[in-house]
Amino acid sequence: MTDQFDENRPAPPPEQSKPLLPAELLLFSKYYVPIAKALLTSPVKFYESMPQTGSLKEPLIFASVGLGVQGLLGAIFTGQFLQIPMVIIWTFACAAAFAGLSYGLAVAQGGKGSFLATARIVCYASVSGLLAWIPLLGLLSSLGGVVLIAIGLKTVHKLSKVQAAAATVLPMFFIGGMTFLFQLVNLFKGHH
Repeated sequence: MTDQFDENRPAPPPEQSKPLLPAELLLFSKYYVPIAKALLTSPVKFYESMPQTGSLKEPLIFASVGLGVQGLLGAIFTGQFLQIPMVIIWTFACAAAFAGLSYGLAVAQGGKGSFLATARIVCYASVSGLLAWIPLLGLLSSLGGVVLIAIGLKTVHKLSKVQAAAATVLPMFFIGGMTFLFQLVNLFKGHH
């Protein structure tokens, strides 16, 4: 048996590294843009045709691409590049909690959808975050995300507008309160 490693054989040439930008642009333009367009132009139709079961791979990729773009643009605007990973982690943690709370509230009100469908709704509603890095538009884009989640919950869980609003707004206040407390603790922690 011979060893495949031969000291006398010349080393292979170093691999040419290709810039990542074209692949990222391809992912963004071929995958993200059509979904974002469908979601923003006809959210009810989008949520009606959205798979209710199966892997969360595609929705998580969609949310990751959007959060990556949002984080990068926000960092360019604010100069806080080191905070990008923490913001992305915190955002995914909040999205998971939001999906769980929204699902629980939807089911408590007679909702028909699954947890996976609710998680998909939250992932796809992250499209609203693309403008969140712009100070004034950030608030409006956040409200747009809330509206997209409410439309998704109404459509998928077969809820009334009031029920869908409750299943959206109550988790938003809870997560917002937890985020505020987290920021407050970090503020005082830094002064000691």
